[in-house]
Amino acid sequence: MIEGIDVKTFIPAVERDPAVLGGKNAPRILIIVPAYNEQANIRKTLNEIGALSIRVDAVVIDDGSIDATAHEARS
Repeated sequence: MIEGIDVKTFIPAVERDPAVLGGKNAPRILIIVPAYNEQANIRKTLNEIGALSIRVDAVVIDDGSIDATAHEARS
């Protein structure tokens, strides 16, 4: 969760539609996560994205954080 936004609220319709869930022909969704000094939150956010029941990739865009946001995102 970043800034109090639950990532699951962005794609609830896709999650509920069984036609697009799972399987090798399911569409792949890319979630872009902008981050600035989110060391304390980025791992939880990426774990939530990874737990979605759809095929998803996440890209973290670290905007020059001065904390360890990039390191946390990679681990």
